[in-house]
Amino acid sequence: MTVTAASIAGCSGGVSPEPSTAAPGEPTSVERVDAATGEVLDEWTILAEIGVGGGFGSVVVDGDDTWVLNTADQTVSRIDAQDHDVTATIPFNGGSDPGDLTLASGGVWATDPSGDSISRVDVESNQVDAVLPIESLPTGLVTADGDVWVANHHGSPSASVWRIDAQTNEVVARIPIGGSTEGPQWLAEGSGSVWVGVPGMSAVVRIETQSNTPIATIPVPDGGVCGNLIADETAVWAASGLCGDGALTRIDPTTNTVAARIDSALWRAVFGGTLAFGSVWIATDRGIFEVNPTNNVVVSRLTLKGRDAFGGDLAADDRSLWIHDGVRGTVVRIEAPD
Repeated sequence: MTVTAASIAGCSGGVSPEPSTAAPGEPTSVERVDAATGEVLDEWTILAEIGVGGGFGSVVVDGDDTWVLNTADQTVSRIDAQDHDVTATIPFNGGSDPGDLTLASGGVWATDPSGDSISRVDVESNQVDAVLPIESLPTGLVTADGDVWVANHHGSPSASVWRIDAQTNEVVARIPIGGSTEGPQWLAEGSGSVWVGVPGMSAVVRIETQSNTPIATIPVPDGGVCGNLIADETAVWAASGLCGDGALTRIDPTTNTVAARIDSALWRAVFGGTLAFGSVWIATDRGIFEVNPTNNVVVSRLTLKGRDAFGGDLAADDRSLWIHDGVRGTVVRIEAPD
């Protein structure tokens, strides 16, 4: 999780919900401050803070609903994006190791690294309707070309990425990558490819979706590829996670080379992020930061009164950010100014 993994989708309805009524002493807005000077650039209204399950986890926005993976108790929370109610909390009998979340073909898919499996939740019934045994330590998930792709961090004789037909739940391709341990970890989709960070190779590997074939290996010198990836048609950003020097690595998909390394004294590790409002928004150990994708400059930081390192995984719709505050077990939705 991301962080998935995170994804961008339009919020249906076209009517802005009213900001939530905060409890006495609770902040009603998030300040966006200049990363260099600390000057307040603007304020973003808190539309809602919604209680979910425990632990950090992926957030996925899908039109009418936002889905949250609660890693500590291995449940998935479903949030109605209009009234901000949790309409379902779905257990899937997993362990406590962090997994990932994606949406495909009428299902919500969640990895369970401890149980070497993926659970599929049917969006109509809010029930787990399939559990797929996977190889060792399935972690990252992404949807590409209508199918679900899973990163198997370990494996014998090698780790791998599997492609699963989202209609039939059948594995249609097994792509060996790396050694038997420290293999593929987190995934992103962009430029006709699935991109995967491979800590044991200190690299990002590009898999062409048409042929299910690795077509490029992009070395990342410090090995900072243990976090989630973010991708579109112009760039791929690999988060360090707890590996390397804590930077965000930008890859040019036209050349399959590292185009920039983005770091700051304000954080020590980048865990993932999302694209929204013309910027890259990243989750770090010191909160949420904004990066300008044109010049790779760290622009701003989102701050919330009383929370020194606010934020976890995040996702976006066309007018707001959804930020998982894993410490409090909540999701905060904030509205970007016009």
